[in-house]
Amino acid sequence: MTASYLYRGVSRTLYETRGALVPKILHPFKVVSEDGSTTYVDPRIGVSTTPHQAQAEYYALGGGLHKSGVVVVLDRTKLQEYGVRAFALCVTEVSSWAVDDDEVILCSDHGGAIPRDVIVTSYDHGT
Repeated sequence: MTASYLYRGVSRTLYETRGALVPKILHPFKVVSEDGSTTYVDPRIGVSTTPHQAQAEYYALGGGLHKSGVVVVLDRTKLQEYGVRAFALCVTEVSSWAVDDDEVILCSDHGGAIPRDVIVTSYDHGT
């Protein structure tokens, strides 16, 4: 069963300067779409999320580097309605630190930020 919510944890600085749903530049990675097909995605058009709230809280604090961060809760059932595709990251293609994430990359059909309409809520995490 697929979780109804996805979570994105970001530092306070990133949240205030770029927002939580703007893609950042990394290297392409292998993903499996919800229909089971495998492809490579350029993460410049993707935003990393996880179905695990605790993992998002960990990332919001930068793994302990920051005292506070922000967690954004996304409604997975609204993604298609707002032109957002979800791809599960193939953990065999990345470092072992990502194994527990069950990372889901969100890509907007227009290649930019994920529409704010998919946000359920956001909250401060840490001090």
